[in-house]
Amino acid sequence: MSLTRLISTALLALGPLPSIASDALSAQDCAALWQAYGVAHASCREALGGQKAHPPVAEAAPETAPLATSTPPVAPGRLTRQERQDNLVFSAGNAVIDEGMSDQLDRLAGALETPPLAEACLRLVGHANRTAGDDRAANVRLAQERAEAVAEAIRARLSKPGRIREITNVGDHQPLPGRPVSAPLNRRVTIYARRCP
Repeated sequence: MSLTRLISTALLALGPLPSIASDALSAQDCAALWQAYGVAHASCREALGGQKAHPPVAEAAPETAPLATSTPPVAPGRLTRQERQDNLVFSAGNAVIDEGMSDQLDRLAGALETPPLAEACLRLVGHANRTAGDDRAANVRLAQERAEAVAEAIRARLSKPGRIREITNVGDHQPLPGRPVSAPLNRRVTIYARRCP
């Protein structure tokens, strides 16, 4: 299922959150994690002075595709909130994790270390866009490289890196809904979370 449904709460502003490398987070980091993902790291109860760290969240459900409801029109070159939550977008022709993606991955890793996501396994799917004259085989390779780059970055941030169970790609065969296959936003990796077997 998409990260949004699994967390069961909409993301708010995606402000930066430091990497969750230590066991304890500051009150500021706890607040940022809560604002970004609607969940709190286990150490947040102490950081918030013993207050309840977070409200109950829904149980993780079996994996499904990202939400497939009707897609409202989106301004060209912009992602919907749902798409921002489920995808990391790359620059043309590369699989490099830039600073913005690194910040997003830090927030994601923080959310993945909190209930119910602490037990979730991940499936990463690389994508590419297609323009005139593109070599489709090269797009498949590039999409796979993107998925592997994201997997490596997430593994480095998780306490249990083996939670990434599948790294695959679909090349340029699955553009974002309502977007042409040539749209730059199709240069992405989609992240799916599901209950680990």
